[in-house]
Amino acid sequence: MRQLPLFLTITTIQILILSCSASPHSISLNIKVDQFGYRPNDTKVAVIAQPKVGYNAPSTYSPGSVFKVRNWDTDAEVFSGAAVLWKNGTTHTQSGDKVWWFDFSALTTEGAYYVQDVETGYSSDKFVIHKDIYTSILRAATHALFYQRCGIDITYPHGNRWTHTACHMGANQDLACRDVQTPNTTSSAKDLSGGWHDAGDYNKYVNYSYNAVHNLLFAYQETPSVFGDDWGIPESKNGVPDVLDEVKYELDWLLKMQQTDGSVLSKVSVVDFVTASPPNNDAARRYYGKVSTSSTLSVASMFAHAAIVFQPINPTYAATLLAKAQSAWSWAVANPSVTYANTGFQSSSPELEVYDISARKIGAAALLFAATNQTAYKTFFESNYSNLEFVQSQYYSSFEATYNDISLYYATLSGASSAVKTNILTAFNQSTLYATDLLPSFTNKTDAYRAHMNDVDYVWGSNMQKALLGNMYEGMIRYNQSTAQQANFRTIALDYLHFLHGVNAMSLVMLSNTKSIGADNCVTQIYHGWTGDKTAFDLDPIPALMTGGINKNYSVHTISPPYNQPIQKMYKDWNTSDTDKSWEITEPAVSYQAAYIRLVSKFATRSALSPVENTLVNEDNTPLSIFPNPTDSSLSFQFGKNINEDFTVQIVDLFGKIHFSEKHESVDYQSTMVVNTESMADGNYILNLKIGSMTYAKKFQIIH
Repeated sequence: MRQLPLFLTITTIQILILSCSASPHSISLNIKVDQFGYRPNDTKVAVIAQPKVGYNAPSTYSPGSVFKVRNWDTDAEVFSGAAVLWKNGTTHTQSGDKVWWFDFSALTTEGAYYVQDVETGYSSDKFVIHKDIYTSILRAATHALFYQRCGIDITYPHGNRWTHTACHMGANQDLACRDVQTPNTTSSAKDLSGGWHDAGDYNKYVNYSYNAVHNLLFAYQETPSVFGDDWGIPESKNGVPDVLDEVKYELDWLLKMQQTDGSVLSKVSVVDFVTASPPNNDAARRYYGKVSTSSTLSVASMFAHAAIVFQPINPTYAATLLAKAQSAWSWAVANPSVTYANTGFQSSSPELEVYDISARKIGAAALLFAATNQTAYKTFFESNYSNLEFVQSQYYSSFEATYNDISLYYATLSGASSAVKTNILTAFNQSTLYATDLLPSFTNKTDAYRAHMNDVDYVWGSNMQKALLGNMYEGMIRYNQSTAQQANFRTIALDYLHFLHGVNAMSLVMLSNTKSIGADNCVTQIYHGWTGDKTAFDLDPIPALMTGGINKNYSVHTISPPYNQPIQKMYKDWNTSDTDKSWEITEPAVSYQAAYIRLVSKFATRSALSPVENTLVNEDNTPLSIFPNPTDSSLSFQFGKNINEDFTVQIVDLFGKIHFSEKHESVDYQSTMVVNTESMADGNYILNLKIGSMTYAKKFQIIH
């Protein structure tokens, strides 16, 4: 049982509040749960593993027959049942594990719990059952995009301890970026500042923005109520949901990448791969790559989609985007074969295959029709949509998810032809219901870890594919397809989320540095120029960035793991020298991030993640005082008048995660209360005092 708070009476009443985080029993990574938790009425299945093949095999752990769910604070038993052997004890080939499933879906009472193997005494990580369990991680993951911004100060309070002044704003950098093929020609200089760093380096690509921007816009369109305007970025509380402010930061850069004739430049990069930490220390000269048809069509698509979303929020901005989208379309139609050769760069070429260029043109037409209702765009889409592989093969590939999702969105438009709508939705329905690796993989229990992908799909960026598949199943509900299966679709979508939250062969939450919001065993290292190997934040990376994930094609055959493992164990939580090529596994990217945000947003339920923050408007006038601030091991605070009723003390971080909550009896104004903060991570917090219907709050910082 966890240690309970200790109260001391001294000359003035002093309350010592201890942060309680010790685990109740021996935790085994072989008992796997979603480390953030579950909503009350959702399916809840713990996966119990006995590794037979791979780096963690052979395992001496032999599960018992009875498992219990116990209250984390009291150890009280709240549920008991048997674990069911998967596939009669067959070793799961993809993971190398023998597996049992323990279904505790009947437990719906909100609270903090753990799963215990009664016979061995081993326990799972802590998890929480709560209707809003995913709102904190949604917020953290969305806020993580802020750290990918280029050309802006990442400073307190927005950046917590991961801060730097505006990067890439020096001589011969983004304010005066030159053509890489004419680097000494001053007339070629352009202001291309802003936007997101695409991944773990500091490059910026138009074509790679495509999936990120569209997924974030779809996320907002599909569940607008869960996105708040107080999520801790500079634009917070401006009347625009923060996720759209974040998208706008990228769109503003894309506007700069568009030329006066409508064409769009391809990338901003250095000629080699040198980075520095933090990003503002990177003084390397930066260049842009020439225009291409593919980048221009990508922008036409993104701008048209954004114009639809921003129209009711910022109609002037929406009108600008729409005009620019049409200009891009016109240029691409007149220049259908301008390819980008990446001449002068060693960094990645963003040029697309012929099919992808065609698919982006088809998608741009769909969104331009949705934004303008002009017949020409409808005619182009309806004359060409059947060329999409999704429609031709009646198979929804997660690798083409954005093309598929734009087509599905078109099928909702009132002006679309009914036959076209039917064909698109039929392709979606047939694919999901009958493709062996989709719904049948769930009903046949194909994957012991309940989130199936084919072997060939576990490639660079596989975590994004997991998220996109979860979004696909949720789309079957959104588009009201196969109503008899919709309960299954919701369960499957959540299973892909649970996989990313630790129900996988490594028991690893695939989002970096998320211990402060519940992930006890999360990614601790990422391949990133800012927080990478031997940097100040090597083992303390930016929080809530989604890594690339399992990669069966990892190319360094002397490092095992990840090489020479069952496919689902081809991951390693590490970042070392470039020769190890850890970027093939642990590098984040904005496209991965957006796919995850879209998925988790489906299961968040409200935008007011942290009611505490709404009380900070009158912070300076509150009778609550705190000291010292910043603090390390303890924080003292006083209330400037008597409290004549019971009250609650709370500590909350800026992501909305409650780190402590305790009720107390009335005290007089001389009472000093002391919070033990020694075990709390460095960062920014809010101390919250709730007295009756009133809440008083103060922000403070912990620096050890």
